[in-house]
Amino acid sequence: SSVTVGPGIAFLPRGTMTITWEASDDVRIASQVIDFSQDGGTTWQTIVQVSANVREYRWKIPVGSGTPNGRIRVTARDTCGRIGSAVSVRFTIVAAP
Repeated sequence: SSVTVGPGIAFLPRGTMTITWEASDDVRIASQVIDFSQDGGTTWQTIVQVSANVREYRWKIPVGSGTPNGRIRVTARDTCGRIGSAVSVRFTIVAAP
C-alpha cells in the first residue's frame, strides 16, 4: 500500500491537500481512517473515516496545523478485523502568519 499527498510537498492552512492511496484485501475492506501527524508520526489525530471504496480524499487544512514534519496515515480494516496501514512521506504545512 502507498499514500500520496499533493500537489507538492508544502501546503498552506485553509488550502486543500489531495490524499490518494491504494488499498486491497483478500476478504473485503470494511472501513478506512485517515489520520494526520504534526510530529513526523509520533502522534496522530483522525481527519476522517471514509467508506471502503474511497481512494482519494480532499482535506481542507485547518489553521493551527503548521509543521515541517507532517505525515498522513491511511488505515484500512477488513471484515475479519485485520488492519493494514500506509504512511506518506513528510511534508510541510506553513504556519499561518
